[in-house]
Amino acid sequence: MERLIGEVLTYKKGMGYCFLVAPDGRSHFLHVKNTRENQVPAVGDLFTFLLRESSHKPGFQEAFDAVLVRRKSSKPLFDAGVQS
Repeated sequence: MERLIGEVLTYKKGMGYCFLVAPDGRSHFLHVKNTRENQVPAVGDLFTFLLRESSHKPGFQEAFDAVLVRRKSSKPLFDAGVQS
């Protein structure tokens, strides 16, 4: 499975989910429970992720195993292998 990359386009704070937009323009649903360490996304954050069929909406895909790689501040999340 190939990891994709996407930027947080919208985040529903009270609902715990967001939509990621990939470089090809497609958007993908992501729930916080499907991020590593339940990371709370913010608009502009960048995640890598995998896709699978949604358990709630058959026929649709959802992002899972999402990893935050850059906060919207553009400050790297990792520096020389040490989490900041």
